[in-house]
Amino acid sequence: MVSVNAAAKAIGMTGQGLSRWVDQGRIRVRGRGPRRAVLVSLSEVQEAVAWSRSSVGQTQAARMLRVEPRRVVELCRSGALAYRQPGGRGGDYEIDCAAVEKLAAERARDREAFVSLASACARTGWPRWVFLRFIEDERLSVTPGARGAKWLKVAELDALVGELSAKPALCSMCGLPLPPGRKAHKGQCAMTEAIEARRSPAVQARLATQRRDELEGIKATRGLREVDDVATELDRSPRSVWGHIANHSLGTMVTVRGLRRLLLSREDIEQIRHITTTSDVAALHGDPARRAAWYHHLHKSTKMYGRAAQAIAASRPNKRKAQRPRNQVGRPSDLLDDSVILDRLRDLARQPSMSQQRMAYRLSHEFGVAVSRDQVKRALKRLRTSSE
Repeated sequence: MVSVNAAAKAIGMTGQGLSRWVDQGRIRVRGRGPRRAVLVSLSEVQEAVAWSRSSVGQTQAARMLRVEPRRVVELCRSGALAYRQPGGRGGDYEIDCAAVEKLAAERARDREAFVSLASACARTGWPRWVFLRFIEDERLSVTPGARGAKWLKVAELDALVGELSAKPALCSMCGLPLPPGRKAHKGQCAMTEAIEARRSPAVQARLATQRRDELEGIKATRGLREVDDVATELDRSPRSVWGHIANHSLGTMVTVRGLRRLLLSREDIEQIRHITTTSDVAALHGDPARRAAWYHHLHKSTKMYGRAAQAIAASRPNKRKAQRPRNQVGRPSDLLDDSVILDRLRDLARQPSMSQQRMAYRLSHEFGVAVSRDQVKRALKRLRTSSE
């Protein structure tokens, strides 16, 4: 055991400097000597000096690694850098200089393989939004850096620059190559004439054709189909298919030059087919009378009653309409040709406050056919004429 001053002379330091190490906790106090002198271990002091000469502080390590000091602390606590903290938690960091130099060399090699987003802009002359679009399209990969920096691989950047240089987009006005992301050159090409030319019907039609062709290519390569085509295949209305898509979160949204389409995959189509064939509504879909009434309500046309006349007659054997011949079941062309409907029309005409519209509604409801107000009007007029 020696005093602090004796240990300082032995290692070539000042007593004040060694006392500061004692206060910082780098060297432990072993006791008191004559005149209350602080006693320390000489071997411990020599070991601390050796470690100090082969280590650097937190600030110096940050300069060597070109990072913030707090990043150095994270590297130390993660085990990437060997260090000691003699003063305990909150004390100074003594970081192994060899480990810092090794990590700095590795980071230097990484800097040669990567380039920041700002450096890439200066290197290629492209604006920042062009790189962000390439990153969004997954044509460039990003490695996060300190303080939110985005690092790009130099190899990927050079390959992309070569690709765009070999097949550049052409200006629609002058025909010269365009920088990436541009639709026209700055200056004369981007004046009002270029904007008006782009808004012309011919250009818009050409762009629409290109969008449709690209959409058809995506549908062919990925096996996707339009909602209307699926509705036709399943014999359902597009509105009902859209309802299943919304309720079960089906479909894939595809965007092609501003054209947004929700397309269905094979799995989505099979799920919709399962829903439409196993639900309670699926059983009602096969009812011909209900289908005809739905068609009349939606399209204001009685065409479906005529098409499903035989099926309606077979599905309702106990109705009054079954008393009529099968070839007369459906939508009557003239009410006077049907004796059953004509007798009922006479009964309704004798009732007070029975309008022609209500007569048509009652006949449609009772006989399962679509009777319009005009048919009732013509039939009543012919009945009055014949009675006179």
